[in-house]
Amino acid sequence: MHHYLYFFLLFIGLLAGYIDAIVGGGGLLTLPALLHCGLSPHTALGSNKLAASFGVLSSTLVYLRKNIYNIRLWLLILVASLIGAVFGTVTIHFVNADWLMKVIPFLLIFIVIYMAIPKNIHNKGQPFDYRPAKLKGGVLGFVLGFYDGIFGPGTGSFWTTALLYFFKLDLLQATAIAKLMNFASNIVAAIIFACYGSINYPLAFVLLLGYVGGSYLGAHAAIKHGRKIIKPLFLIVVTAIAVKLLIQAW
Repeated sequence: MHHYLYFFLLFIGLLAGYIDAIVGGGGLLTLPALLHCGLSPHTALGSNKLAASFGVLSSTLVYLRKNIYNIRLWLLILVASLIGAVFGTVTIHFVNADWLMKVIPFLLIFIVIYMAIPKNIHNKGQPFDYRPAKLKGGVLGFVLGFYDGIFGPGTGSFWTTALLYFFKLDLLQATAIAKLMNFASNIVAAIIFACYGSINYPLAFVLLLGYVGGSYLGAHAAIKHGRKIIKPLFLIVVTAIAVKLLIQAW
């Protein structure tokens, strides 16, 4: 393993963490970066899960301290997400690595298109003791948990949009709960990937350091119009990486 790859991953982690804190979707950068380092698709997914878990943890704790929602009322959905993540992570280990390498670029491009579409949902929000519908929440939790376990990038954005649309939360509530759900499914998936031996710990740790540092900087950034500048650049970079992987795989 060339030493420059560690510096490359540290930089990508910083960039992904910073972008993730502002517009979301940091995993769209980190997963292709791990594949670029020569990891197999399964090991890249597992290493990405470990780094992402700790990257999301800090923002999850911040939102919990703000008392934006009552975590006890969202536990059923959280459990459904965890179960979905278990099924998704186990399932991915039965998928052929060559086939997976061919599919990943298409998934990345699809998620880039989804993130590029404006989502102007302006809800008034829900009270602290709001009780989400159990059946709807359980199905949503399982589906998004499964997706996070089997692939992952873009899960936070999917959660935020779903919570805005199905439960009429305001953006702050939706973002806060999305971080909780995303962290829970990430950490469970990371543990299962570890059991399968599908994590490269040195690379994951370097990426983790960068991701946490970038998340901290992004969360405290006060750059005027930063979001408007970063999002287009982010989408261009991820599209370029996805196209590169597509050419290599096909």
